[in-house]
Amino acid sequence: MDYETKRRALAVSNLAISGALAVYYIAKKKEENAAKAQKHKRSSTWVNPYLQERRIKGRYAASFENMTQTPKVFAENFHMSEANFNYLFSLVEPFLQPKKNSRPDAIPLKAKLCVVLEMLASGSLQRHVASSYRISKQHMGVTIDLVCDAICAGLSGEFPKWTKQNLYVPKVLAAQTKLAELQTFRGRYQDYPKYVRNNVMEYVNSPTGSVSWQDEAAGV
Repeated sequence: MDYETKRRALAVSNLAISGALAVYYIAKKKEENAAKAQKHKRSSTWVNPYLQERRIKGRYAASFENMTQTPKVFAENFHMSEANFNYLFSLVEPFLQPKKNSRPDAIPLKAKLCVVLEMLASGSLQRHVASSYRISKQHMGVTIDLVCDAICAGLSGEFPKWTKQNLYVPKVLAAQTKLAELQTFRGRYQDYPKYVRNNVMEYVNSPTGSVSWQDEAAGV
């Protein structure tokens, strides 16, 4: 075999080896990418088993309908009647609708209103109420913001605009005084929400803090 024949044979051999290595590299890369995608899919779709039973054992699924059968219990938990709750829901529902298609296991819109109203009415810790509804702490924070914004938007047309005739300076000064009192609280951290709620309740029901239309709006 002359030199030229040997050179060509060596070139062909090197080309075959390079091709085999290239095929192996591509196959290995595809395998690694598939493994990464599978791992990401598992991590992104994993849900705590406790939370997975929300639609069966969560407080909304297990207790809400029962509470509607006992008006006193319903009022104790939400500080309003079922009729007022349903009216409020009709106002805020358009603002709670998801912008994208929701997942099959998404939190029902009425359940979102329930969990936030119960937290605000009871003064309980956020994580305790979220746990009873089987909602994660991450979703609970987002839900609170969403529902509070929806309530502000839904009730924006229910209250009169402030004017020089109904915006009284004494009321503003009294509110500032009440705020200063709230900042002097001394006690357990978990008792502060109840302290704030009780002070605000006393203020808005006092001659100084009340407005002429509030009793009618509340159905009193």
